[in-house]
Amino acid sequence: MFNNLTIKARLILILSMLSVLLVGIGLTGLFGMNKTNEGLRTVYVDRTIALGQVSDVDTTVAKISAALNNAVLFPSDENINRRLGEVEEDTAKAQKIWTEYQASYFSPEERVLSDKFLAAWSNFTKQGFEPITNHLRNRNIDEAKRVIQTQFGTLAPAFLEALGGLTQIQLDIAKSEYDQAVSRFETIRNIALIAIVFGILFAAFAGFLLVRGITRSLTQAMGVADAIAGGRLDSRIELTGRDEITELLRSMQKMSEILKGFYAAQVEMKKQHDAGSIGYRIPADRFSGSYGEMATATNDLVASHIAVQMKLVEVVTRYAQGDLSVDMERLPGEKAKITEAMNGVKASLQAINAEIKGLVDAAVAGDFSKRGDAAHYQYEFKVMVDGLNQLMQTSETGLNEVVRVLGALAKGDLTEKITSEYQGTWGELKDDS
Repeated sequence: MFNNLTIKARLILILSMLSVLLVGIGLTGLFGMNKTNEGLRTVYVDRTIALGQVSDVDTTVAKISAALNNAVLFPSDENINRRLGEVEEDTAKAQKIWTEYQASYFSPEERVLSDKFLAAWSNFTKQGFEPITNHLRNRNIDEAKRVIQTQFGTLAPAFLEALGGLTQIQLDIAKSEYDQAVSRFETIRNIALIAIVFGILFAAFAGFLLVRGITRSLTQAMGVADAIAGGRLDSRIELTGRDEITELLRSMQKMSEILKGFYAAQVEMKKQHDAGSIGYRIPADRFSGSYGEMATATNDLVASHIAVQMKLVEVVTRYAQGDLSVDMERLPGEKAKITEAMNGVKASLQAINAEIKGLVDAAVAGDFSKRGDAAHYQYEFKVMVDGLNQLMQTSETGLNEVVRVLGALAKGDLTEKITSEYQGTWGELKDDS
């Protein structure tokens, strides 16, 4: 019967029983825990913090006394002003700390000690600190020194006694409250340990039943998940049972079908592109959610590469037509190698074009002695420059011989002839001479 329930129902049953147990444990220890917490809070908030505040007041008063003594011992204007500033700041700090201290909980005995300290502090301030401060402001150093020597010794014992009483009562009350909190804690701890042991045993038994009931379904689900993760989309998924794992398997079956469809769409796109239909794209509208986004991203990637190829074809076509005015756009990342290669092609074509134009311009100007720099080129470009250099050499040699023969004729010497071997028009010219 337990195994025929859905996982949800099994978990609800087990958690309900555990909840009842936990509620019982909580109700058993809640009162004692609350008291323990309250005692600890009181120790910290009303005693530990208060003890720190009393200590801070003691430290601050000591700093005030030290600053006043320093001002008297080193009575330069700069030092007096600095120390008076410190006294004013520390006095305000002590008042603030004392105000915060009085906001805490006071026992009757602590209230009496607090009033006693307040009276001693008031006397110490009015008869000690304030007169010394006024004398220092008026630069009456001797009077300030006299007050320190006469009043401090009289006022300090009462002040320190009151401060010590406040410190000791904080320690005494804190110890008493701590002892009570420890006693309550030990009692609640023993009860809680017994309940926890029982709860662990029950949870272990219930967990064993739950795990045994769902292990088989989970094993199948893990096998299907591993197959999909490994790219084996043809795994058979058996849908048996009525629990949530069966619903999970049904969802995984749908996911497998979607992945099969996406894979088939990619294969079809490869087939179409191999056949020359580079405009073919995956029908992204057939897929929803992230699968549709993946299809769109794949289409965009293919379109991007095709766009680069078509731009490359366009630039190469223009170069083939002799139009070197266009440039390959600057591509990012590793695609920049394409731009660099096309820039190299353009630079080579421009260089060979300039070489040819230089030879043509020289020939038009009648200078057949100019030669192209064939060593600057490789492969067919080198062959072209070598051929043009040979043409310039042949033209230069032939024209020089024609000039020589014509010069002789002009002098009446008909014995001069063209002696070099030529073909074509140059050969006919040789024969006619």
